Amino acid sequence: MKADKKFTLKGTSIALAATLTLATFVGPVQVNAATTSMESTTVLEKNYTVDTNNILLSSNSVFSMDYSDGIEHITLASKDLETADAASEEETEEKADEAKDDAKAQESQEEAAKEDEFTGKAMANVDDFVNIRQEATTESKILGKLRRGDLASVVEKGEVWTKISSGSVEGYVSNEFLVFDADAKALAGTICDRVATVNENAIRLRYEPDLNSKVYDLTGAGNKYKVLNEDAGNGFMEISYNDKSAFIAKEFVSVSWNTSQAISIEEELAAIAAEKAAKEAAAAAAAAAVAASSGQSASVQASNPATAASVSDTTLLAALIYCEAGGESYDAMLAVGAVVMNRVYSSAYPNSIREVIYQRGQFGPTVNGALNKALSNGYSSTAAQAANAALAGQDNTNGAMYFGPAGSTSGVVYGSQVFH
Repeated sequence: MKADKKFTLKGTSIALAATLTLATFVGPVQVNAATTSMESTTVLEKNYTVDTNNILLSSNSVFSMDYSDGIEHITLASKDLETADAASEEETEEKADEAKDDAKAQESQEEAAKEDEFTGKAMANVDDFVNIRQEATTESKILGKLRRGDLASVVEKGEVWTKISSGSVEGYVSNEFLVFDADAKALAGTICDRVATVNENAIRLRYEPDLNSKVYDLTGAGNKYKVLNEDAGNGFMEISYNDKSAFIAKEFVSVSWNTSQAISIEEELAAIAAEKAAKEAAAAAAAAAVAASSGQSASVQASNPATAASVSDTTLLAALIYCEAGGESYDAMLAVGAVVMNRVYSSAYPNSIREVIYQRGQFGPTVNGALNKALSNGYSSTAAQAANAALAGQDNTNGAMYFGPAGSTSGVVYGSQVFH
């Protein structure tokens, strides 16, 4: 077999540089090294049948050739080379198509997995929460709450009520407040974040979606992050890390919706009690610190929740305290602040500091110009301390909502004023 060209069979190249002496064989190609010079010797994955006219016919499991004189010299024609190349290209295209089909199948499986997360599930389509009851009636005992964003498993779906299980609670919820399966997923898409859970340790967080990018930090299995972009390119997703953007390789995380679970009445009461105890402890510590810094000994009760006030509201409260009790003791100043906050938390008054202070006919300094003057010229540091203590929930008036000249009525007296 003579040839001065390189031809390809099933992706394997054999360079023919001299006369090849062929013997009868079945299986891998065998070459007489004494009469053959080859660039490389490779076993063909599939061989071909060639007739005596040197025309490539078909793909078979063996490469064979018939000869009559024991040794036959065959020159491969250019058409044979073209046919072999065409066969190789066709197989390459087939493999590419198979790869595309496999990728599509993988995408379908991943999408099905996402759907499975909400199959047989329900969510509460409410602004706050819906009650979970012991029986399928509004007269039944309340066992817990299914809140906005909570995900529940459907135990038994009825026409009017559905029995659900979520967290430690199992009970009935009216169908009018629930959405199921695909509708639950759609709701989650509007009210819940996607969260990435890291599956392995020592995984790099990077500044850019690139393996060559600078490493931001390392993270470990079990850590969860809010997903900003599930497909940031190059096999990375974008997450929120310390309120900044970072990138992590998708192969090391699993992604799900950040749903929560229902809470039982007992769990809710325990949480409220714990929160109250924490606030009382914080208020007591704050009171002790304020009293120590001011040299005063105040009888303080932490009866109001701490209030997160803006700088303007804090300034307004401190200025009013200074106007009403600037020449009095720290206790009297705190009492004025407590009266304002007691009104904020009362349904009989407006529910904001500004509205309470400026309510018509309630505080004289808002009318006679004293409050504006204090806001312009400033107030004492003791008035500021009293304002912060009142905002922290401290109340030394036993819940008083009014104050006036001492002796005018019964109540708690501080200096020249009585609080009632």
